[in-house]
Amino acid sequence: MPKKVAITRAKHQAKDLAKLLISNGYEVVFAPTIEIIPNKRELIRFREKAESFDFVIFTSFNAVFLVFRYVDNLKAKLIAIGPKTKKAIESFGYKALCPRSYIAEAIIEEFKDILRGKKIAIPRSELGREILVKELRKIASVEEFHVYTTTIPEESPLEKILDESVDAITFTSSSTAKNLFEIAKREGKLEELIEKLKSIVVISIGPITTKTLEEYGIFAVTAKEYTIEGVVEALKEHAREKSL
Repeated sequence: MPKKVAITRAKHQAKDLAKLLISNGYEVVFAPTIEIIPNKRELIRFREKAESFDFVIFTSFNAVFLVFRYVDNLKAKLIAIGPKTKKAIESFGYKALCPRSYIAEAIIEEFKDILRGKKIAIPRSELGREILVKELRKIASVEEFHVYTTTIPEESPLEKILDESVDAITFTSSSTAKNLFEIAKREGKLEELIEKLKSIVVISIGPITTKTLEEYGIFAVTAKEYTIEGVVEALKEHAREKSL
């Protein structure tokens, strides 16, 4: 059973996952591969246009916390991808619809009838997936707001991850994986990283992240529920299967 787990989430996001892991008997290593940078110009632009939208779709809780620092009394109906994003919205006193599956495609599948012909805002990362915007534009008027971007942290997490005592690692977005490989390339340690990842338990939050890892030849155990709780459960289930 893995004992020491590396967390690649941004610093401000890592605490909840760390608490879950620690409560289940794991040691944690904070090794963030991503940093969140707010885009104030886009946040102000969203604030100025917020009243003109019928729906606002939040694809991450990062966007939720940034937007509600700038906008009061949002009147549009809200949609969230994933329970954590929904919970973040509710913490500001709003209600939100949430698709059964926690990926962008599910919004189109489940809510296309109520979204058809509407004006929709999507505050999100500059590096977010394009599939949601592309598909929604076929049935509605959509405007994106790149309210934040993600970048590679100044402090490299690579040595922490390569440490021989680390025997599992979690990836909670495609960007956390992409950034780690980019860091390894820059430091001339890509082969060493890939060898390390092939020797430990790799847990992915969902199919998009898993696909990114597979591009580098890394097998990942994919969480059945695309949440941090699902990540921890996948790690525990993998350990149980290995002990049989």
